[in-house]
Amino acid sequence: GSSLRCNLEAVDEIRKMAGALSNRGNIRFVIAGACLPRGDYGHKIIALGPVEEAILLRLYQLTDLVLAPLISGTGTSLKVLEAFIHGKALLATQVGVRGHPVEDGKDCIVCDDLERYPEIILGLRDDPARRRELGESGRRFVKAFDYRLVYQPYLAEITKFAR
Repeated sequence: GSSLRCNLEAVDEIRKMAGALSNRGNIRFVIAGACLPRGDYGHKIIALGPVEEAILLRLYQLTDLVLAPLISGTGTSLKVLEAFIHGKALLATQVGVRGHPVEDGKDCIVCDDLERYPEIILGLRDDPARRRELGESGRRFVKAFDYRLVYQPYLAEITKFAR
C-alpha cells in the first residue's frame, strides 16, 4: 500500500496481529508498498517496500490470505479487487471493502473487531478448503468488474450510432 495514513494504521494493526501470533506456528506477514520501509521487523514480518508488478504477482501466488485491516480511508480499495483477481481469501474490515458490495462469509470475511483477527487467521490457516472457497467466490465477484462485461450494454447503443 501507499504511505497514506490509512495504510500506515493498517500496518500498525498487522504488527499487533503478528505479535499475538508470534508463538502460534509458521505464519509470516509480508507487507509490500511504501507503507513500511524494506526490512525485517520481527514477529515474522517482512516489508519489501514498493515492488514491481512481477514481484507483486509472485507474492499473490505464494500467499494464502490477504489482509485489509483498514480503520480509516476513503474511496474503494484496489487491494480487495487484486486479492479477488488472484483467487485469494480476504479478511478485511468494512472500511477495507468500502465501495464493494461483498457478501461477508461468502466473498470474503468482514470483521471490524481487529482483536479477533489472530483467531480468524489461525482458523483459516488450518482450513485450506475454506480459503479456497473464499478465493473462488472472490474471483467470481470480481468478474462483474471486467470492462468487457461492464461496457457490453453500451456497445449496442454505440453500434446504433455507427450505422
